[in-house]
Amino acid sequence: MTQTQPDEQPEELSQRLKELEIVNAISVLAASTLDMKSLLSLAGEKISQVFGHRSVLIALYDASTNQILTPYWNIRGELVHAPPMPFGMGLTSRVLLQRAPLLIDEDLPERARALGADFSMTHAYGVPKSWIGVPMIARAQVIGMISMQDFEREHAFSLNDIRLLETIAASVATSIQNAQLYETVQYELAERKRAEAQAREHSEQMEAINVISRAILNQLELDSVLTTLRIQCQQIDSMIDVFSVALYDPQSETFRFLQFYDRGVSRLDKIRHVNKKEGGLTAHVIKTGKTLYLPDVDSIETRRQFSIIHTDREHAHSYLGIPLRVGEAIIGVLAVQSYQPDSFSGRHIQLLETLAVQAAIALHNASLFEKT
Repeated sequence: MTQTQPDEQPEELSQRLKELEIVNAISVLAASTLDMKSLLSLAGEKISQVFGHRSVLIALYDASTNQILTPYWNIRGELVHAPPMPFGMGLTSRVLLQRAPLLIDEDLPERARALGADFSMTHAYGVPKSWIGVPMIARAQVIGMISMQDFEREHAFSLNDIRLLETIAASVATSIQNAQLYETVQYELAERKRAEAQAREHSEQMEAINVISRAILNQLELDSVLTTLRIQCQQIDSMIDVFSVALYDPQSETFRFLQFYDRGVSRLDKIRHVNKKEGGLTAHVIKTGKTLYLPDVDSIETRRQFSIIHTDREHAHSYLGIPLRVGEAIIGVLAVQSYQPDSFSGRHIQLLETLAVQAAIALHNASLFEKT
């Protein structure tokens, strides 16, 4: 025993140094990027290379969905896509739950099936003969697993392989957690910027609403009110191609368009009855007293539900009609349309509804002024 120890010690030391070099090389690679996809690809390829180009799988646990994701799986040099798997099923879940390595190096199909494993994803490659999985643990938290498979022979992995893969997994786990934290921070920053941009946009739009409100409320000539309203609405949303204001007469149950502009061309037509087909969408808004938004008037569902009237073959696709109220009475409809489908967002609808309140008052005042 004492005679062989001096011969074995340098060999063990050499093996250990080799392992440390491998771990260091993978650690450097893993730490070289904060992009998760690049990190997993670099780590997976290096692990496969170190272990003789065996198949490598890197799985991550997603706590938000309680699922296991497989962002990297290389089988014999081919990247394999695997769908998310519910946590608690299969070999990966067993490794994560036990927080310890799992080695199956013989009778794999039977033993794996007993543990709830499903190798249907590998049917094109056959079933592995040897399988090893080690948990990735960072800051006492299990975040995933690194697995290797050998499709050629049983007993393909040694104790040294397990020990080396555990060391690699610990290093890669730290890099993955750093990348996850980076992604979270980047997402939060992007969300904050988006929220700030929305708040700024909302503030600017509300300021524009106030300017428009003052402009139309300070006028008593009906044509001036309508023209100002149309110009300002189109400034709020450049997607508006068609602008119309209909005035409703509850006694005769009819309405007429005070202004109807289609791509800058004025189109005024006959008086329409709300209870006849000719009333179209305007009549629907008057009778329901509710805002109506149709993202695409040509959709089968919309045509089945509403009476759509087109005066030309080429016509607008998005329709937004807002009732004009003075107190409880509906005096008309403000409508905007776009030749592009789904053109108006919830924010646009809200802004135009706010404007419609002021527009109704201005139109009512202008109508009373014209009668005096």
